[in-house]
Amino acid sequence: MDRIQLISPGQQEVWDRMAAASPTMHYSHCFDWGEFQSQGFWSVRRFGLFRHGELVAGVTCLQPSLKFSPWTFCLVPHGPSYLDAAVIPDLLSGVTEVLKDQGVFFLKMDLDLPLETALPAWVQASGLRPAERETISLGLARARATFRLDVTEPEECLRMKLHHKTRQYIYRYRQSNIKIRPVLSQDDVKVFVELIQETAARHGFTTHNTAYYHRLWETLGGSDCRAGKPAMVWLLAEDRGQAIAGRAAIRFGEGAWDLLAGSRLIGKEFRPNHGLLWSLILWARQSGVRWYDFGGAGVDNESETDHPQYGGVYRFKKSFGGQFVHFHPEMDLVMRVYCYRLWNLAVPTLRRALPWIVRWAETGRGTNPEGNR
Repeated sequence: MDRIQLISPGQQEVWDRMAAASPTMHYSHCFDWGEFQSQGFWSVRRFGLFRHGELVAGVTCLQPSLKFSPWTFCLVPHGPSYLDAAVIPDLLSGVTEVLKDQGVFFLKMDLDLPLETALPAWVQASGLRPAERETISLGLARARATFRLDVTEPEECLRMKLHHKTRQYIYRYRQSNIKIRPVLSQDDVKVFVELIQETAARHGFTTHNTAYYHRLWETLGGSDCRAGKPAMVWLLAEDRGQAIAGRAAIRFGEGAWDLLAGSRLIGKEFRPNHGLLWSLILWARQSGVRWYDFGGAGVDNESETDHPQYGGVYRFKKSFGGQFVHFHPEMDLVMRVYCYRLWNLAVPTLRRALPWIVRWAETGRGTNPEGNR
C-alpha cells in the first residue's frame, strides 16, 4: 500500500539515505540544504512516498515565503529523488493535489539529465512539459551546461588531464608564497564574502546578502562525510596573510559540486584560483565521490566560447579536463492554465525585480546583514 506524507525532522536520516542513493542525486535534495533554504526566501516542504513502510521516493518543494496574491508556484530543484522510478507519477499526482488546494498554480523542476539522454518515461506520465519560460534568477537557477570530471582515477591521471598551461599555473602557485587553508570561523566567512562581493562588482552580477553566506557556513560548513550526509569545504588562498581568493564546494552522495568563488585582482599573477580548484578536486577524490561538477560552464553551449564576459570562465573550467554536459530544459507541471499564462507574460518584469526581493526577504526573516553575529 502506497502512502504519501510530509517528511518530519525526525525522518532526516531516512530521507538523506534515500536521496543519496537516487539516480537523480543532488546536494539540493539533502535535508540540511532544505533547512538552510527555509531560513531565507523559501518555505520548504518534503513529500515522501512510502511503500510497505519504506521511503521509495520524494520531492523537496520550495515555495516563496512572500505571497503577493492568492496564487503561488513551487520549485522542485533538480527533480524528485527515488529508488523506484515507477512510483514518480503517483507521487507527483498526490503532491500536486495538495498544492493546488493551497493556491499553487504550477510546479517547476530542472532535471540533471544530459541533453543526449532520453527523458525517462515518468516525465511524460506525470504531465510535465518543457517550460515556456526559463527560471527567474532566485538564487537557485541551474546552469544549462557544466563540466564534470571523473575523480575516481589516480591523482596522476587527473593531473595528466589538465591542460599543460593549467599544470604550469598550479606549479607556479606552489612555488609562490600563496597558502591555502580552510575557513575556520565567521570572521573567515566575512573575508570570503568580501571576495565574492568584489568579484560581483567587477563583473556586474548580484549576490546574496552577507547573512546568507554566514547561515550557509553555520548550516553546512562543519558537516561531515558520513554516508547520506552533506559535507562542505570552504578554502581561502592567502598571500602573506592577506586573502586574495576563496572557493567552496559541497559533497553529497557520489558527487561534489563547485558552489562559491571570489577573488581579488591583487595576486592574480600567482593563479590562486587554479590552486583552489585543484585542491577541491583532490578533496572530492579523497572523499570517495565519483565526479566533480564545476557548477556551470560559463556558457550554455560550446558555440559561445568567445563570449566577452563568460568565455574566460568556460576556458578556465575546461582546462581541468572535465566533460562538457548540456542539460535538458526545465519542465513545468501546470495546475491552473490561466494563472500560468499570466505568469509567463510577467516573467520579463519579474526577472529584473525578484533578485532584489529575495535579498530583502533573506534579511527580513530573522537575520541581519552581519549574519546575526
